[in-house]
Amino acid sequence: MSTPLIIGTGIKKSFGTGDLITHVLLGIDITIMEGEFVAIMGKSGAGKSTLMYQLSVLDEPTSGTITVAGVETTTLSEKEQTQFRLNTLGYVFQDYALVPDLSAEENVLLPLMMRGLRMNDARAIARQAIDSVGLAGKYENLPSELSGGEQQRIAIARAVAGKPRILFADEPTANLDSVSSEQIIALLTSLNQEQGQTIVMVTHEREYAQTADRIIYMEDGQIIKQTAPT
Repeated sequence: MSTPLIIGTGIKKSFGTGDLITHVLLGIDITIMEGEFVAIMGKSGAGKSTLMYQLSVLDEPTSGTITVAGVETTTLSEKEQTQFRLNTLGYVFQDYALVPDLSAEENVLLPLMMRGLRMNDARAIARQAIDSVGLAGKYENLPSELSGGEQQRIAIARAVAGKPRILFADEPTANLDSVSSEQIIALLTSLNQEQGQTIVMVTHEREYAQTADRIIYMEDGQIIKQTAPT
């Protein structure tokens, strides 16, 4: 029986103050199990990326509690949150977020070095991760020398190189053509099914959500339904 890896209770998030306050999340309760692939869907402005930012410790809720991998992240200091993200979580963003002046290999090994690994160990792990996403031999390429789909695969290699408990993917196919998008979704699905990687993915593409174990639908800052794909 899998165990809960993320437990969110009463998550609210507001921006602004006074008359200009905007309530984006209106009290969300959510549980994500270890080894689960969850897709969060909804129209623009539904709050799906905001929810993911709270769950992934990239932002703090206005109120509510979030426990990730047994740690109540809302009680951590900023420094503790940084360390927790580095050691426990992996991220894939729609804009790839690669450092343009670093090679593919350097982009992947940088977080490993930040965790204290020696250069030789970090390089070996980075190359293994790049190989695993189908880009063996592209180690020295700069991001500008890679296609969008290849850049996103390097971003995934960077995210999984440190063996995160949870991989968060925010619209990972948003800037890609349909062929590259399908390759990225297939890669995420294989990570989940073959390696048991827990994945939380925000997407507005229903067809890409169909590979998930569960789809969470959001509207106006609330979860309106949850379904298994059909």
